[in-house]
Amino acid sequence: MVQFSYANIAILNGLKHEYSSSGDSISGEIDVKNISDAQQKIILYLQDILIPCNQDVVFSEPGSSVNSLNNWISIENNEVILEPGEVRKIRYKIVFPKNITPMGYWSMIMVEGQTPLSEQELKSIVTVSSKIRYGVQIICNLANDFDQALQIEDAKYTPVTGTVEVTLSNPSDYVAKSSLSIEIYNKESELISDKSSQKVNIYPDSCRTIKMPLDTPPGSGKYTCIIMMDHSSELTGTSFEFIVE
Repeated sequence: MVQFSYANIAILNGLKHEYSSSGDSISGEIDVKNISDAQQKIILYLQDILIPCNQDVVFSEPGSSVNSLNNWISIENNEVILEPGEVRKIRYKIVFPKNITPMGYWSMIMVEGQTPLSEQELKSIVTVSSKIRYGVQIICNLANDFDQALQIEDAKYTPVTGTVEVTLSNPSDYVAKSSLSIEIYNKESELISDKSSQKVNIYPDSCRTIKMPLDTPPGSGKYTCIIMMDHSSELTGTSFEFIVE
């Protein structure tokens, strides 16, 4: 007999914890809930993530990135058992060395849940365990103040999908955050479409393309797209023209 064991946990306080600090340490917590009717075994461990320009995130061994928090972050409990409906606050702490270089650092705390097997199950069946795994990203910009220095590298309109695509790059040493707003005008300078994006993180020496599908793609004609980038306390922008055949 083969039994599939499905974990049922939820992270209640978000999958991204972000800090700006010039102090010696940072403390936080991950709120984990067992939303199943059975006990859940929760295992926590660290992983690094590499974020290439416009490519999929790459998971790597802890400490493999120069931006890793691995050497300074500790987790209160690496393994806990949650009863059905139970919520547990699992605390973590980051203690920075005195000679640390001010820049952006990040790591991932992986939260993995599985239903513990009874002794009888271990003796009588072959168990295939399907694990639920969450990644909680911990980000810290270690500085009193820093220049986000984002740049718009490319912008275009794709008629086939009716989407404006804007590529942002981050040449700084810190994790930057930005949102975009666009306005599209026809040749008579009439506003025909506008759109805004949510704020996203752009990592050091990396880039990210934000895609904004238009609710009503423009018909044939010549258009001007104005782009406004809202990052930190600054508001910068650019524009480009495009033609729809």
